[in-house]
Amino acid sequence: MAGTNNRVELKRYIRFQLEQMSQRNDHHAFEALAFELARIRICSNLLPATGPVQAGGDQGRDFETFRTHLGRTSIAENAFVGRVSDKNLVFACTLNKNLVAKIASDIETIFSSGSKVDAVYYFSVPDLPVAKRHSLIKECKSTHSSELEIFDGQAISDMLADADAFWMATQFLSIPTEMYPRVEGSEEYEELRTKWLNGARNIGNFAEFLEVKRGLRQATFTENIKPDLGDWIKLMRPVADDVESQLRRNALYEISVAQLRGRGVLDPERQAVTTYFATLGDEPSAGELEDAGVLVSYCHSATHMGRFNAPKGVVDHWLEMVAEKLDRALSKQNLASERYILLKARGGAELQRFFVSNSKERARKCLEWWALALDVAEHDPFCEVQRFAAILEVTVPALGREEKFISLADRVDEIVGKREGKAAAAEQCRNRAIAYAKDGQLLPAIDQLQRTKEGWFAAETMQGSILAMYLLSQWYLKLNLPLAARYYAMIAMFVASRSTDKNLTRYSSRGALAVAETYLKAGGGRSALATIALAMELHFNFAAEPGDLEKHEHIAEAISNSATIRAMILKCAPDLQPQVDTLIDRLGLPADLRQSVVEVGNRPPWGNYSKADVEAHLAAEIGYSLFTDLGQAVVVEWRALGIRWTIRCDSADRLAAEELATILQIVQVDLANADLLILPSNVEVELSVANVDQPQIEQLPDNGQLRWMLRLPIDWEAISAKGEIEYSLAIVTMMLNQVTGLSDEQFLLELEQRLKRGLYQKAFWVRPAADMLKQAAEFREFGFDPTLIEKPNQLAELSPLEAPELAWRTGPASTYSKEVAKEHLENRYRRMTPYLRSVAPTLIADPQTQILLENLHRNGLLDWQIMAIIFNLGLQAHMARLGVTGAEQSAEAFKAAYFEQLEAFENQENGIFDPTWLTKEAAELQEKMLTVAASKTWNVKNRRQTPDFVAIKRILDERFNHSSDDIEHENIFRWSRDIE
Repeated sequence: MAGTNNRVELKRYIRFQLEQMSQRNDHHAFEALAFELARIRICSNLLPATGPVQAGGDQGRDFETFRTHLGRTSIAENAFVGRVSDKNLVFACTLNKNLVAKIASDIETIFSSGSKVDAVYYFSVPDLPVAKRHSLIKECKSTHSSELEIFDGQAISDMLADADAFWMATQFLSIPTEMYPRVEGSEEYEELRTKWLNGARNIGNFAEFLEVKRGLRQATFTENIKPDLGDWIKLMRPVADDVESQLRRNALYEISVAQLRGRGVLDPERQAVTTYFATLGDEPSAGELEDAGVLVSYCHSATHMGRFNAPKGVVDHWLEMVAEKLDRALSKQNLASERYILLKARGGAELQRFFVSNSKERARKCLEWWALALDVAEHDPFCEVQRFAAILEVTVPALGREEKFISLADRVDEIVGKREGKAAAAEQCRNRAIAYAKDGQLLPAIDQLQRTKEGWFAAETMQGSILAMYLLSQWYLKLNLPLAARYYAMIAMFVASRSTDKNLTRYSSRGALAVAETYLKAGGGRSALATIALAMELHFNFAAEPGDLEKHEHIAEAISNSATIRAMILKCAPDLQPQVDTLIDRLGLPADLRQSVVEVGNRPPWGNYSKADVEAHLAAEIGYSLFTDLGQAVVVEWRALGIRWTIRCDSADRLAAEELATILQIVQVDLANADLLILPSNVEVELSVANVDQPQIEQLPDNGQLRWMLRLPIDWEAISAKGEIEYSLAIVTMMLNQVTGLSDEQFLLELEQRLKRGLYQKAFWVRPAADMLKQAAEFREFGFDPTLIEKPNQLAELSPLEAPELAWRTGPASTYSKEVAKEHLENRYRRMTPYLRSVAPTLIADPQTQILLENLHRNGLLDWQIMAIIFNLGLQAHMARLGVTGAEQSAEAFKAAYFEQLEAFENQENGIFDPTWLTKEAAELQEKMLTVAASKTWNVKNRRQTPDFVAIKRILDERFNHSSDDIEHENIFRWSRDIE
């Protein structure tokens, strides 16, 4: 049969064939068709309804969703991700021409039985008028609080005419493949199609098998030629059915993969898959085991996605069988290239075990097997590593957070870089970066994209490098780090504007718009408008047909943003209207468009907003007012690593402050994945440029936060412009070292690891931050000196937003151990109990002391902590009686005397304690001392001149269970049940 001329004709023919189902009353075939259509168009986790009518029937439900956890987990990407429903959906179908009554009746049946239903999808062959459709939908919503979606014959015909669904038309409606309008594939594919699908040929040898395999693979993975898929499978079928053929298992494999990846469901080829694994020999080749590993992974994914309803445990059995055969093969001597294949497949098997168990140990074992495979690949050029890179890309959601994953990816990139060049390795990094970003992991995404921008920084691939830099700017902005974002937007713009390739200069205006966005996200509304005005000027100079806003959507968006910024500024500071409207004039807009921009502030929603409304919007969206760029006093603020960072200076020193903040932000992102044991608090830097030879930094006394006075040489700008960022990095390193609880050695080790991975190139790329920020400052001025405009009065106090990825780390520290904590507690109770047992009756007998003890207990202090407070007060009194005081002895002598008395004091069973020693103030002081002592126990370093007890206690409680870990012990204080 000849193909139809177009899709419209095909839909008519499909519609006709659907009507024939009604004539034949072929309900079961229509139900099967609707079931498959729902699986690819609505959700994949479907189960057919079961049960004969006399047993309750199907309760109006032809098929419905089953619960799956896949919608809430990260699994390696494949053809089915994103088609999972986490709701209870019910599907029904009918051939009945009395459609309205039938749907209404089925709806009542569905909601009168079974579990809660979130939505109903109804498939019908007869068509349904729009008005009646809307009436049924409205009735379902009002009566049952559920959604109703109806697909009638016209809608179903339209879906079946799509390339990926047409196979259902061929299978259930007996429509020949040739009916599908011809779509050209590649030249190779057309030759294969002409040779194999237009004639009556059979596969006769291995060479012909490979030809059919190539055609089948292209039809499987190329959307517009999927209608040919059924014919290619038919060509493979005789080989798969021939028990004598040496190619049988190869054909079974190809049919299974084509069915699953091409049609999205494996059930129709269950026999092929079952036969494949049943015929897997005792000693299959490395290639066969690789195929078996791939197919079992497909089966696992399909099972979890509801696209393969295999009997329980069957797929797990296949997985264990493949893993066992891989282990057996690896125990023998293999060629290097074969061993590489086997190790890679063995890691894949462990990955599937991880998906089943969600065990971290399985994830680590997978990476260990893959590391062994790379050991082979590094020395054997015949080991193909590009596919390995593709595997890493799709496993980012599952394994990307594992510590060994990045080092494994680095090794792959290094091998590919040596064999195929830096650009090829950079492309791999870019693909992983996108995969990380899609999974919501911006920190490793930025790390990978940083490597991309370096690997593509060559004339042939410069466009990719520029785009990577723009994307870096966007991602830093998502982390609420506008200065790091501005630096990369400026570098991208700098490179694009100086390129001899005219195709790259068009990115200049986009760069200016990216810079404008960083100004807005840093609270510089006026600077954002000025930079947008510059972007418009660049756009009209370099773009083709610059006035066509439909063609240049980014310019249309910039104009819209300008209107919004103007509206917000004038709501908060109407006195700034003359300066703002001058910048609006510089956009160079036609009169009618300019008028539209101005009127935005008068129309809803902005026209209805008050100043408080705008400030609430700014607090939620960016965490700044719109006036951080005005006036003489400069405050640069952001939040990262659980700390609010503030740099203050005069407007003359803004550039130095912004440069320091830029480098700090870039370094913080690079270190954010390390467990730095940050002592949470605020950091404030008072910066000035002074007559000094080199940078001078002085810590100022302040118990509540870290404060520094930083003086930079007068020629600091010249030093920075030369690219000598060592001074800046040294300052940044010193600041971060002060906020971490790591030892100096541990912190430097973390820093050195980042430097090896290119931290220097991230903080200094192409041009130094000072140079790029100075040019950006010229954009924002654009004819005005913003320092001459005073900040508006009575602005709301806003707090910079902190991205979740940069929030203060919680959960057990990497140096914490439950076993070590138990050992510490056992030692404390053992040492303190004899003394406390002897003095507790005296304390409990004193009413005032008893109340104080109960208050300490109710306030959350554990018994060992209360005991330590009393023990230390008793020890201090004991030493005072002996005349042992720190004031009269050297530190070393006092320390020796203290430990000598401590050892004797611990074993006292007739101790002395005067209840008057225990006061609320004394207990609070001792609790602080106990906090400092506990921090030393866990090697949490405190570098501050005066300890921040609140910060130390928070890190001990959150990261080391300081106020929650305890063990069984004697009830020394005789707490009653109501106290407990």
